[in-house]
Amino acid sequence: MSEAPHWRNIQKRYDSKGKALRTGEFQEPGGTYRFKYKTATGKRASVSATTLDELREKEKQVLTDTWAGIDTTGRQKKLNDIFEIWKSTKRGLKDNVKSNYIYLYTKFVQGDIGTRPITELKKSDVKAFYIRLHDEKGLQVNTIDSVHTVLHQVLQVAVDDDIIRYNPSDGCLKDLKHEHPKEKKKALTPDEQRRFMDFLYEGLNSKFFDWYPIFATFLWTGMRVAELTGLTWADVDYDNRIIHVNHNLIYYPTTDRKQVYRINTTKTVAAFRDIPLSGKAIQGIRLQMDYRRHHPCNQTVDGFSDFVFVNRFGRVFNQESLNRALRERIIPQANAEAMAINAKLRPGEKPVPLLPNFSCHTLRHTFCTNLCMAGVNPKIIMDVMGHTDIQTTMNIYADVTKDRKIEEMTTLEEYIRTH
Repeated sequence: MSEAPHWRNIQKRYDSKGKALRTGEFQEPGGTYRFKYKTATGKRASVSATTLDELREKEKQVLTDTWAGIDTTGRQKKLNDIFEIWKSTKRGLKDNVKSNYIYLYTKFVQGDIGTRPITELKKSDVKAFYIRLHDEKGLQVNTIDSVHTVLHQVLQVAVDDDIIRYNPSDGCLKDLKHEHPKEKKKALTPDEQRRFMDFLYEGLNSKFFDWYPIFATFLWTGMRVAELTGLTWADVDYDNRIIHVNHNLIYYPTTDRKQVYRINTTKTVAAFRDIPLSGKAIQGIRLQMDYRRHHPCNQTVDGFSDFVFVNRFGRVFNQESLNRALRERIIPQANAEAMAINAKLRPGEKPVPLLPNFSCHTLRHTFCTNLCMAGVNPKIIMDVMGHTDIQTTMNIYADVTKDRKIEEMTTLEEYIRTH
């Protein structure tokens, strides 16, 4: 009689409860169940469980992942582990951009969903995280969008390394953006511009006069914050009334609350430009010359020194400190003074306008709006502003034209009513 096939000699194995164990399944002396297998990359690996049913659920996932080419050994990694990989391998970002991403991740993600195993993160987890940032921490959607940018890149590392099948952050910010649409940028009105400049120049016994030169230059050059704070006297051609924009002063906070400054190339090639100076811009520069005679620059950044705008300690400004000065000191004081003046007005006298809350970027947008209102050629506006493409300029131009059309129709209605 011929010998029986080899497979007939294989003896079935059973667990302590008498249940048959499949190939790769084992029960350890302590009762724990384990399934041993090879990963998609050929590595030996295993998963364990306290019950056989639980083990077999894990087996299904392991085998599905293995057939799909997913590296199941990555299941033990947390999101923070993937972040460390992203941090050490990410290239192609400017230093300040990468540092800002690291800051955002460390501040908002690391202690939250960063502690979760990477394979357990679902879309609902990421959506809930973004909602917490908005509702509990009070972050603006724009800031959450920046957090999303770095989180998406980190999760994509796990996708590219075959640890997870898809990026769970895909589309997770869409609902929040729809619920809280980005507000349209608003320029200061001519009355608000005059009130702002008048207050800095002579308000409250000129208490805020030292702020006048930098904010006047903001308003009448339309420079970006990093461009203006990084401006050196070598960049100012006072005789020919031109400012040369060729670098940025980048500031980014660190998790240990230190201030780090770097000099970078301009934001884009288009940002490398010359800005002609109007009479009001020249006035701001001239007043800053007088200020600097008593406040020398005491700071050097990446070989750059002699910065035009410094504080009373000779240190450079940054976007955070300038916006804080506007938000917490200048605007509240200007409005307090305006309300005090308005309270004493006689009937028929025009009230002093109150200032809205605005930032340094509002002054840049206001300058661009002023150019559009003055009928300057859009191509020239594009060059002066340093816009990358004409569409950015034309969008602002279209908004200004629309607002102006409404104003003209209001004037027409007033004319018809009084005639």
